[in-house]
Amino acid sequence: MIMLWECILKTSTATGAVWIFSLLLRRQSAALRHSLWMCGLAAFLLIPALLPLSQRTPAVHVPIIVDASAPPFPTAIPHPTLQPRIRANWNWNRILLTLWLAGSLVL
Repeated sequence: MIMLWECILKTSTATGAVWIFSLLLRRQSAALRHSLWMCGLAAFLLIPALLPLSQRTPAVHVPIIVDASAPPFPTAIPHPTLQPRIRANWNWNRILLTLWLAGSLVL
């Protein structure tokens, strides 16, 4: 299920970028904007096809050197008048799916 959301997010981002570029290039030729949209549509085929490669790529570990003589970060002391926030339990999968479907129906 996570891979599906990753595909939706990446293809939506690519489509949004193409849309912004097409707005910026609206005074250019229609052929250029058509080519831009064709590249955007090609992203819909390439992103899901290349997504398994990103799953197999090992994580890169970067060593972080910390100076031992540096003072530690001060600990945060909560203010006595502030009440802890109550977090609402949102079903983000359902909300995102509903928004995506609504956007698809609009188009």
